[in-house]
Parts: sequence; C-alpha cells; structure tokens
Amino acid sequence: MSDIIFNTFYLIFSVFVSLIFWVKDSNKVYLRFFISMHSILILVTLVGVMYVGLELHIYHNKIIGFLFVFLLILSTTSIIASFEYFKGSRWFHILHLWNLFALLLTAFIGAMSLTNDWL
Repeated sequence: MSDIIFNTFYLIFSVFVSLIFWVKDSNKVYLRFFISMHSILILVTLVGVMYVGLELHIYHNKIIGFLFVFLLILSTTSIIASFEYFKGSRWFHILHLWNLFALLLTAFIGAMSLTNDWL
C-alpha cells in the first residue's frame, strides 16, 4: 500500500513542479518548454525504463542504455537551464530539490531495471 501512495505522490508532484515552472515563466514558448520539462521528463524516463525492463524483458541493450543516459542528461540540462533562464521568482528553484531526488531515484531504479539486477 505504501508503494502505491509513494508512486501516486511521485506522479502528482512531478507534474506539479513542471507546471509551476511553465506557468510562472515569461520566456518564449520553446525556451519555456525546455526549462519546465525536467520533472515530467524524469517521470517519463522512469516509466519507460520500467516498462522496458519489467514488461518487455529487454536487458543489457546498449541502445536502450544510451537512450536512458541521454534522457537523464537532458533532464539535468533542463534543470541547469532553468537556473539561468527562468524569469519567475527565484524561490521556485527550491523545487529542484524534488528534481534532484527524482533524478537520483530514476537513475538507481532505472539501472536496476535495465540490468535486471535488483537489490
């Protein structure tokens, strides 16, 4: 039961963080999209890698591993870019603590899923 509560919280809060950055920014649309997609991109990465590992049973695939790392780097780049280009209140950057936690959790769980080497 606790994992369902955590997963629901993870989903809702990730969408909430990205929406906050989208709504509170005043940049052009393409830049606004890039600096607000971090939480949703991390969430999509986690769901995708879990699907590949647990449902499709594809393990140790170099292309999927490269895509996984690329999406994590893209998420990190979006977080870094939001520090530079976000034109809303600087207090919103405290939400990046959630992004850091979600990014580390996604990297950890995703690596276990892609290698089928669970704790």
